[in-house]
Amino acid sequence: MLAWPQPSATDSLRKVYMHCADNTCKTQEALQLVEVWMDVDNMDSAQHWANELFSILPADKQDVVHYYYNSRQSEIYYYNNFPRLGLQNAERGLQIAMALRDSIFIADAYNFKGLFLMNLNRLNEAIASFREGLQWSTGKKHPPTYLYLTQHYHLLGNIAEALLKNNEAATSLQFAHASLKESILNNRQRAISIAENQLAACHDALGNADSALYYYKACIAGIDNDTDVLLLNYATMGKHFSQQQQFKDANQAFQEGLLLLTKHPDINSYFSIEFLDKAIAFYTYSKQDKPLQDCIRKKMLILEKAQANYNVQINEVMEAALKNETQLLNLRIANEARKVKLDQYKIIALSTLLVSVLLIFLLYRNRLLKKLELAKLQNNIQQDLHDELGGSLSIIRILSDLMSSKKLSQEEIASLSQKISGTASEAAQKMNTLIWALNTENDSVANLCEYTRQYSIAFFEGTTIDIHFEEKLSQPNSNIYGTARKNIFLCIKESLHNVLKHANASAVHIRFETTNAQQLIVTVSDNGKGMQQNNQFGNGLKNMQQRMAAIGGTASFTNNAGCTVVFECSLH
Repeated sequence: MLAWPQPSATDSLRKVYMHCADNTCKTQEALQLVEVWMDVDNMDSAQHWANELFSILPADKQDVVHYYYNSRQSEIYYYNNFPRLGLQNAERGLQIAMALRDSIFIADAYNFKGLFLMNLNRLNEAIASFREGLQWSTGKKHPPTYLYLTQHYHLLGNIAEALLKNNEAATSLQFAHASLKESILNNRQRAISIAENQLAACHDALGNADSALYYYKACIAGIDNDTDVLLLNYATMGKHFSQQQQFKDANQAFQEGLLLLTKHPDINSYFSIEFLDKAIAFYTYSKQDKPLQDCIRKKMLILEKAQANYNVQINEVMEAALKNETQLLNLRIANEARKVKLDQYKIIALSTLLVSVLLIFLLYRNRLLKKLELAKLQNNIQQDLHDELGGSLSIIRILSDLMSSKKLSQEEIASLSQKISGTASEAAQKMNTLIWALNTENDSVANLCEYTRQYSIAFFEGTTIDIHFEEKLSQPNSNIYGTARKNIFLCIKESLHNVLKHANASAVHIRFETTNAQQLIVTVSDNGKGMQQNNQFGNGLKNMQQRMAAIGGTASFTNNAGCTVVFECSLH
């Protein structure tokens, strides 16, 4: 359930915005509206006004307001759990901060970059980003004219969290202590409570049960209105007691958390799910059916509420992302057009250089055509996003309706919940693929190889199938544009799905090769039973051939101690 500010606050700001005579006034009011909605965790309304702010900002400038917009947009992506979009936005914010040479902005940008890297499980890179941010934030006090940005204790706490996730509990403990000390100096009770919870988790990881319990209790004692932090603390404390075989205390901690969740149903869904997952694990282990069913029911209600807003949030965020990228693209095209016009004047003035200037003109023209091709790709990806997510959301809605249609057993509820979770994860992966295809910074064979490698490792994680990679790239930095990248990746993805579902294989080998003739050859082979005469995935093979044909490439299939699929296309 979303929180709302006082109507008078937003209404008055909106009226001022509507009556602004110039963009300077509109910029100030739109930024204030973003702040007001973010203060009450209403990210949909915050995104709406962030879009308004971006639409009136001059795209060819890098000033303070541009950075504030970028920082708030990163925060919206963070709370909506869009780490890939967020990472791209954080990188852009870092460029603005560096151009402005503002150490506070730079520290803020490195903090967001680290958060998104941590959410993508790129922990070593996240730790490095947080460390860089600490270098810029040390000893820096924010002037009163600045909007609220990343503080030094935020970076200390975030690096402590990343180190703990990276199994570096002893080092994490040091940073958690530093975060607590800095939070106390700044009199920030929420930050103090979070630091105490981090210290407890570090001591648990180090086997210091007494110290862990001390900080869990200190966290509870100091919390005032931060119910989300309190709920998270009950979850980690309940897990602590369970690990110590103190089941009565564990049961009390989880009961306190359930009571808190009942009194405050609007607690952030991320913290609520974190708590319920740990409670479900405890009640399953301790065989307490009634509270277990209650926790499962609460989790399903939270997921249903989240699902009701999910489609709106996806459309709002993706519309903003595509709109922003399109505006930047149009600016680059306009700049290129001005350069072309200037070159035309040079042709008239310098007739002796006619041939060389003509070649330059053709080069610019080709670059413009590539920009136009990117705009067309954006439209296609927007349609793909609608089609892909629409199907997944329909499946989730049907499964949710099925769960509420009749009295189900615990096993049936768990099965449907697992299907809903799997469908949501698949939808998120499809969206990440589309965003990756849209980003022109990924237009290289080396990037395609790395993206495929990361996806494949994650895809076969938890299975008995070993994954092997081989790269023979004579030209790893060769360009391969969005549509071709997307089609080749989807073909590889289809091949891997076939291996998992039908091949009965124990190993898969993926090989990337580029030739001097500017050809890309991708081979996916397995040691399974091979394709049968009446194979179960004939449509999948046709889809792969059609995708490769669409980019002027080929897909071939052979049986040889398993199945081998070869995708080949030109890099021209």
